[in-house]
Amino acid sequence: MSIYQRIKIVCGDITKIECDCIVNAANSSLLGGGGVDGAIHAAAGPQLLEECITLNGCRTGESKITKGYRLPAKWVIHTVGPVYRGRGDEAELLASCYRSALDLAKEYGIKSIAFPAISTGVYQYPLEEATDVAVAVVAKWMQNHADYEIEVIFCGFQNHVCGVYQRAIGTKMSEEKTMKKIASFTVNHDVLTKGMYISRIDGDVVTYDIRMKLPNGGDYLQMSAAHTLEHLFATYARNSRFSEGVIYVGPMGCRTGFYLLLRDTISYADAIELVKESMAFARDFEGEIPGNKKAECGNYLDHDLAGAKAIGAEMAEVLQNWQVYDLKYKE
Repeated sequence: MSIYQRIKIVCGDITKIECDCIVNAANSSLLGGGGVDGAIHAAAGPQLLEECITLNGCRTGESKITKGYRLPAKWVIHTVGPVYRGRGDEAELLASCYRSALDLAKEYGIKSIAFPAISTGVYQYPLEEATDVAVAVVAKWMQNHADYEIEVIFCGFQNHVCGVYQRAIGTKMSEEKTMKKIASFTVNHDVLTKGMYISRIDGDVVTYDIRMKLPNGGDYLQMSAAHTLEHLFATYARNSRFSEGVIYVGPMGCRTGFYLLLRDTISYADAIELVKESMAFARDFEGEIPGNKKAECGNYLDHDLAGAKAIGAEMAEVLQNWQVYDLKYKE
């Protein structure tokens, strides 16, 4: 059974769902509050608060477990989501809520668990962004724990919330189906066209091959231009909206392009956008070149801005209509 056959969407009151465990979007005191937190305490009865008092609170991104008392669910996992302030760390804290809750569920032998839309109420996390995080993290956890079968329910109190979950799950399934198709065949190391390819996947790190020249045709990058483009590309990538997922930008030894290492929190579609935007930045750049004039590999090179701009312009054009299915996986 695929993981998506074990993920369900339920519209309604989470306190009435019959499953092993429901998740409470709690505050750090664990002493009850408004919204789903208050509803769960009201439905479970005073014994829930009595047990919560013994837990001494909970930090953001972490989870603690209690009995369900009067609830249909045997257990309640209380997790503290982040307050959304646009600081940049909210996505990882929210992801940690789902991971820590699922880790506790496995520890306690829980086989079905229902999540509310954590942090999307008074904590003001944008609903679509929050559901994207929720679906991606839950799917990843289930893939990493394939030996442990658990049913996950995303519960939306309102119909439009359920609709957002359906969109997020549909997008994730479509992306994974496409990548499975890509991974089912191999292309030669010397790829046939310039473009962007997945070269390697190691855990949560994806290596992309940004191929700008074709060595089988005896065509190589001029080193000064390549060095300049590398600086411009890295400057844009590390200051872009995707910066937290950028690990490394560096040249290929065969002088045909760059390697780009990204965390898998950046989707394949967003990775393409990052490269397209970086190439357009190089194409349009005017002014002082950022970074040291010495290449990291130890070669002493002058910058060639005109050459870098020309390569950037060509690659921006090549990648203009590049799609996820073009990222032919190379084994």
